[in-house]
Amino acid sequence: MFIIRNFVAALAGLVFAALCVLPCSAETVEITRDGQQVDELAGVPALYVTYPSDTGEYCCAGYVMRFYRELFGLSVTDINTVDGPPVFSKAGHTVTLEQTDSPRRFDLAQTRERTHVAVVKYPAAGGAVVVEQNYKYYDGGRLVAERDRLAPAEEYVFYRVLIDGREIASPTSDHEAAKKPPRSGEAVLSEGLQSAVSGVIRFIQALRGLLAGVHPI
Repeated sequence: MFIIRNFVAALAGLVFAALCVLPCSAETVEITRDGQQVDELAGVPALYVTYPSDTGEYCCAGYVMRFYRELFGLSVTDINTVDGPPVFSKAGHTVTLEQTDSPRRFDLAQTRERTHVAVVKYPAAGGAVVVEQNYKYYDGGRLVAERDRLAPAEEYVFYRVLIDGREIASPTSDHEAAKKPPRSGEAVLSEGLQSAVSGVIRFIQALRGLLAGVHPI
């Protein structure tokens, strides 16, 4: 039993080490024109403007609505307007959200104060890296945004989206494959590593749950 527990601890250490291999530091991007693309996920670009954009097409909710509509035909309403997550719907289907402590690609990220939303790009130590709109500020007189920004778990709640009981937060999907252009070898390797890390995390969680019910002789 002692050996098994040590194995789980060592495996967990390897997972967190792998997570730090992924690009966890944000890149600052100066916003110089309206409609400027700062990031993208599955072919859906995150666009920024030089003027205030707390509502409308270029706000944070605008990206979330466009992302889930273009990829999955989902309607998203009540974003940051109620004391709870946004409402997802699709005609003829049952759409539900499940809160998760293990964010994955395509999950929804929302601040605990219900003031900002984004889409998870990939999991990272301490939370998840997200794709978003309207996360901008002035730095030294320049208007800037951040690419590959970490959404920390202590500030964000993560939700998995399910259509008719099936998760859409898959590392690859027919929707994504149809929209994404051919990727470089580096991009394929990065996505494969992200998928592997997510799988190992789920394995560790399941193993820990199993060991919790086993008593040493």
